[in-house]
Amino acid sequence: MPFTKILIKIFVRGFYKRHLGLLVFSICTFLLYGFFIAPLNQTHLTKDEITAYNLIVVLTLLENPFMLIVFYVILLVYVVKSAQYVLQQLKDKQNLFLRYSTTALGYTRQWLHWSFVQLLLLIPFLIYCIFSFLVGLTYEYYVASFVLVAFPLLVIAICGIIYTWQINKLSLGEKQVFSLGVYRWRKPIYGIFLYHIGDQLKIALLVTKLVVVLVFVVTNLLVSSEDVFVSSYIKALGIATAHSFLIYHLHQFKINYLGLLKNLPVRRVYIFFVIGLTYLIITLPEHLILLLNFDSTIEALGVILFGISIVSLYQVTLLNSGITLIKFIKIIFLLYVFYFFMVFFPYWWLAIPLNFLVAYSLFYRKYYQ
Repeated sequence: MPFTKILIKIFVRGFYKRHLGLLVFSICTFLLYGFFIAPLNQTHLTKDEITAYNLIVVLTLLENPFMLIVFYVILLVYVVKSAQYVLQQLKDKQNLFLRYSTTALGYTRQWLHWSFVQLLLLIPFLIYCIFSFLVGLTYEYYVASFVLVAFPLLVIAICGIIYTWQINKLSLGEKQVFSLGVYRWRKPIYGIFLYHIGDQLKIALLVTKLVVVLVFVVTNLLVSSEDVFVSSYIKALGIATAHSFLIYHLHQFKINYLGLLKNLPVRRVYIFFVIGLTYLIITLPEHLILLLNFDSTIEALGVILFGISIVSLYQVTLLNSGITLIKFIKIIFLLYVFYFFMVFFPYWWLAIPLNFLVAYSLFYRKYYQ
């Protein structure tokens, strides 16, 4: 179709032309290395052994949840990069005609066109996923094979929705799309960052929620369904860690836009409470799912408090002067590993009050520094 060719020329060819060396080559080299590697001396290994070792790369991905998560993280980074390019090109003055020609189609056809564009952008990953899917079916890894293929397709569909919404938003104008008089609403302190997420961090929020889905899937595969406590608390830890990127942006948002708060008569305990409340609102769907596993209100409350206490610790680490995103990620990783293994020990629940005590003490001491 002519319109599809136009989209391919602008977005697909343009993306690969700009990022081919950095993204496609690097990722394909990493993923396909195990399939085409040959020993220096062909007499070292027989052909059957070479085939077996190459299959190990694929089978490891299918049977090892950690490797599956690594693959999905790389995929999500690639998706974010491609989505940023598409959204940037939609605002380019040279592509203004798309705001009128695209929106002349129905929403369903628009979504199909944009989903096809994202599918072409993910071709390197889709080829690998299809190959792994066939290998998984051969070796009876049915669940992992299905998840491996279903997740990229879900991402493609969601990206198609985002692009369709964005192009219609640009064609109608900023004030006419989903305004609903929001600018007239009263905005409490804990709600200001939520508006910022809806305005500037939609893709980051979407990626975060997809990571949470992976956390739920992998935890269900690794932990027995009978061990509800361990499974739920690991999920709560994963939810808190998955939202660490938004926590970092919350801190930057307060520095850039809410610096005046430190000069207002607002108590530190209230600001500390607002951090937990903001996190609770953002993660409300995830916690509602977790609460379905418990019959006791006290046990369910423990899951929520555990996640909030972890987030409070994450937030406090950002109060150290000079901390960068890289340093923050390293600290988050160390804390995650520590609490992940601590969950399996007795009396681990004592970490909840200790986390709040340490987090608030550091927050109270460093807030005005």
